[in-house]
Amino acid sequence: MKFKKRNNHFLYLIIFAISYCGGQEAIEDNNDATTTTNTIIVIDETTTTTSVIKEPQQNQCDPDDNSNINFESKKDLQKFLNKYGFNAGEEDGYFGYQSTEALRKFQAFVGISPDGDLGPITKETIKNWTGCETEVNSYTSTPTTTIVSNNEESEQASTSSTTTTTLGNVEIDNDQSNSGFGFIPSIGLDTNNLVSVFKGVGNNSSVCGTPFYNNVPSGALNYYSNGIISENSILPSIYSQSSNTAKILTNANDTFAIEILGNGDNTFNFYFIPPFSNQVTLIKPITIDASPGKTLATFSKNGLESGYWFFAYTENQSGQTIKSSSPREFTVGNTSSQTYTGSIDAEILNFNINGRNVGGGESLSTSDVVTISYITKGIYDEKPSTTKDIQKDDLEITLTNNEQANPGDLLVINNEIMKVLSKDNNKYEVQRGFNNTEPRKHLTGASVKQINDLGVMKVNSTYALLVLRSESGKKFQVRLNGEIASHSFSLSGCPNDRYLFEEIKTFSWREQGKSIVASNSMKNATGSIFNKSFIVSESNNEYSPPTFKSIDSNSGSFANSGPRNVNISAGSEVAFNFSGLQKGSSDLQFVEVKFQMLPTTGSSKSSTNRSIFFAVNDDMEFKIKIDSVVSSAAFKSSEWESGYRYIFAELNVYDQLSKTTFKSNGQVSFDDLSNDSTHDVYYLDQFSFNIP
Repeated sequence: MKFKKRNNHFLYLIIFAISYCGGQEAIEDNNDATTTTNTIIVIDETTTTTSVIKEPQQNQCDPDDNSNINFESKKDLQKFLNKYGFNAGEEDGYFGYQSTEALRKFQAFVGISPDGDLGPITKETIKNWTGCETEVNSYTSTPTTTIVSNNEESEQASTSSTTTTTLGNVEIDNDQSNSGFGFIPSIGLDTNNLVSVFKGVGNNSSVCGTPFYNNVPSGALNYYSNGIISENSILPSIYSQSSNTAKILTNANDTFAIEILGNGDNTFNFYFIPPFSNQVTLIKPITIDASPGKTLATFSKNGLESGYWFFAYTENQSGQTIKSSSPREFTVGNTSSQTYTGSIDAEILNFNINGRNVGGGESLSTSDVVTISYITKGIYDEKPSTTKDIQKDDLEITLTNNEQANPGDLLVINNEIMKVLSKDNNKYEVQRGFNNTEPRKHLTGASVKQINDLGVMKVNSTYALLVLRSESGKKFQVRLNGEIASHSFSLSGCPNDRYLFEEIKTFSWREQGKSIVASNSMKNATGSIFNKSFIVSESNNEYSPPTFKSIDSNSGSFANSGPRNVNISAGSEVAFNFSGLQKGSSDLQFVEVKFQMLPTTGSSKSSTNRSIFFAVNDDMEFKIKIDSVVSSAAFKSSEWESGYRYIFAELNVYDQLSKTTFKSNGQVSFDDLSNDSTHDVYYLDQFSFNIP
């Protein structure tokens, strides 16, 4: 009997609709073809190709022939995994976390140990795969991540989530983590689910200061310090979701009240999105009454901005987060429409140095300072075209009529921004090259655009994320504030290479009736705004990745050490010494030690993995203190789950420019387009410990 063939990718459609009672307007979270759902500075770059699952006819299956698959091509392997529904992500030839997890799912499905390695048994099974097979074992990825500093342990940890939701900038006074890296838990606004945030190390003063990693674990959001998120934006608790409920109970002219059922507690914090905002803010109640199983908080509307506010969620300062339920929106003052009427597609991208546009392929020095700005389509009005040539040094221009603009307005002509200082009929005195744009000659008939006032009722981008890449494959992200604004960056630390603009993602505010902030992404292939590039040819930083050696060149002894199949109990410590790890041309920022977790003999648990992050010290020694052992999933750095053998799987090294992965099988993979390599550190998977 043949079984149903696995279909291509899974398409998850999440429709989150919450309606007001009493005929009030419904709260909807909708995605359309051009707008993604994000809150402040969210980078969700994990892209998957999806297709709708169609139910095949019972007992029908046409076998496929995969005998000629090219295992040397990682892209072909990704295509294979995606074809049969194992979700390897983007077919880009980079076999990162998501692709490895897909391979593990396949291995478990056919009954092979899910180690994520493409060994001879796995290859042979793929060659013989027809697509008509039945499932032998299921595989559930349940990675846990912890941050450990060599000086002190961090309490930060995360639960992994498969949602690609968004986060808000939560303003709280709780103690924050001192670590500048690792996985940190937070709350997704559109579903109120727990999500993981990967917080990296970056330098916001340089174009090459914040690497963009496209291979963070699936379901994790990648936030970096280059203007993306601040320390006080991250709640420090180890989150759990409460089964309690919260909702807006009353909405009067001067006050509103929120009721929480299931927990009589007066220590709750309440988080909201203000009108025309992409920020989450804390509002303290004027009174809060707790009784068995119920909490009632009353808030004053005095001093709150007029418009449509949104109740996001609440938590009681212990990591117990409570989803808000219908209704979630309330009004303050005299409100008007809070919906989009235009577009936040980027139309102009200025990349300038010393007041002139950087030409395609121009050579720049690492000492140069560049300015970047952008303009979207939705913030200007089209005016009659010019009726007279405008010379590069003209400070008075003649336009069609005296209604083109008023003093203080901004005009855009061929990407140059001019500020109107005064006017006399149809003659306008202007400031040329406003905001570091390039003054240039404009011929008769050139398009004239008047930029609207960027007030709250206008559709404008409040910030943007710009992604650059080098021809060698390194990618960097740059945070830009609101459109029109000019942002200065140095080129310090940029290796010699040719750099191109790859993507700009623009973000606006929360619409009326929605819990999420609209965004739009434009990539290089979609428009001429990306017709810019520059070359760095005088850098002292010819990038080379870190290396990992097995033998000390001076003593001839083994350079690396760690535990070897030892039994560990509560109160123990394991230490790894990786003195064979050497930096390349860029300083090491932090390392991730990843373990494969295999069930011990007699254990009924499933295979999984765990990662621990360490700050880099001079002796490259990393210690794990196991203060407590638990029977269920553990998240604290000092807390470990029993019933597993923890086998060293890989060492991920993050430097200032990229990420390098040293695997236990001797393979080395790079975050850029470098060809995969090998290392000579012997048998890394010999390092293991057991918690029976």
